[in-house]
Amino acid sequence: MTSLSPIPEKVIELLEQNLICPENGGLQSVYKSIAAYSLNPSHSKIGTGDKQSLKHEFAGLLDKLTFVTTMAIDLPVLLHSPKPGAETIMICAMDPLPPHPDNAFWQNRNVDLRSEIGFWAPFSLINDWNKPSGSMASNIQFFSVLLEDFNLYVTDIYKLFFRQKSASGYIHSNTIDEFTGLLTENNENIHAYILAGEIDIIKPKAIITLGNAARNGLLSVNEQLNKQKSSPRNWSDELQVYAWKDIPVIASPHISGAANGAKSKIINNNKYDYIHAGYQNAKLAFIIIELLNQIFPCKTEFKPNL
Repeated sequence: MTSLSPIPEKVIELLEQNLICPENGGLQSVYKSIAAYSLNPSHSKIGTGDKQSLKHEFAGLLDKLTFVTTMAIDLPVLLHSPKPGAETIMICAMDPLPPHPDNAFWQNRNVDLRSEIGFWAPFSLINDWNKPSGSMASNIQFFSVLLEDFNLYVTDIYKLFFRQKSASGYIHSNTIDEFTGLLTENNENIHAYILAGEIDIIKPKAIITLGNAARNGLLSVNEQLNKQKSSPRNWSDELQVYAWKDIPVIASPHISGAANGAKSKIINNNKYDYIHAGYQNAKLAFIIIELLNQIFPCKTEFKPNL
């Protein structure tokens, strides 16, 4: 397992004040269970929070909505690189969704899907890295390459997930305008407020967005808060570069299999034929490192033969 670093206290305060503050120890307690799980998944358990622990805007919205289910929060994690003095980069994505409420996953699990909120980590990065299964097996191909040279702060563009039952089935929160555009009492987008707070606290050397939702969401936040307008572009055979103030933003297709079409355009670009990484996501990570080397001299030793 790669090393989890303690999440900065200021990030925990930001989340407790604006997202959720569970009873009995707050998010500090949840992060302790996440750390324990990462060390021994077979003998550790991460608990759930209660819908009533949600803060302000989130609680108010969910109180108005009917038939809400499968609520979940992927708490940001900080992964520690073995490289001495490694810089930190932020990875911002919209992670794959938790199982559908009718999925067999929920059988024999004592969870009230209408009132309890599951806690987890983006991309299941607290699972066993030595024996990866499911999507974790392809996820670590990407993250392990970047971790050789950078600390990774991994976070979600939207801070809460849920499904709402409708006449035609279930719709998920990231498609509900009232949720993605949720405003604070100061008329600020709550997702934007939290994300900007994370960036101010972490001060990443660069930001990497994975997928359309994270890229488009971050660019929208950037325009609202920093008055830096950038229109998202169609994917080509190159990664996209934007900026958050003076921090470079590299936009990439998602690392999930659903994005293989957009991802393959970049992976198969002839200019990267010299990178023999073996796996798509590993090669994508090496291409990101190459671009970072062009943007700023990070003195990364290139290792093309995974």
